[in-house]
Amino acid sequence: TASGTTITVPTGKTLIGTDEGAFRVPGTILQVVDVTGTTTGSTTSTTNVRVGIEAAITPKSSSSKIIVLCSATLRWQHGDCGFTALHRKIGSGSYSEIKTFSRHTHYRSFDTSASSGQQVPINYVDSPATTDTVTYQWAMNRFSSGTATFLPNPSNGDSQNWTLMEIAQ
Repeated sequence: TASGTTITVPTGKTLIGTDEGAFRVPGTILQVVDVTGTTTGSTTSTTNVRVGIEAAITPKSSSSKIIVLCSATLRWQHGDCGFTALHRKIGSGSYSEIKTFSRHTHYRSFDTSASSGQQVPINYVDSPATTDTVTYQWAMNRFSSGTATFLPNPSNGDSQNWTLMEIAQ
């Protein structure tokens, strides 16, 4: 029975929503997307270049927030350093930078076959305000001059792992 702003479901009865999203509880996870890959890429650019794999989610509601978690092993050559960034594309649009992360430095000198690097995470809460597919990708650039090369997912078998979680609002 309905009374004012309250609906009471009697004992022994079940409330069934026939449409997807019929019941929305703010703060609950609506869906989770996990993507793992070992696609390698590199750049010696001093401007952002998208590298590695993409991760996509199609929000069920335009008011949802998306928690973006990503982790990859990155290597810098010759003691150089760089910035990493998160790029987002909505639908068939273009990518744009939505967050720049702090400078990362690896002071050891590596050749391209080196097997060590620095684990670098991305943790971000996004509000894309859409129900179109939202695609995320890692971007990076070289900070200083020289011969630095950034290698997400080095050839030693490390992978780039994305987790996207849609949170109801």
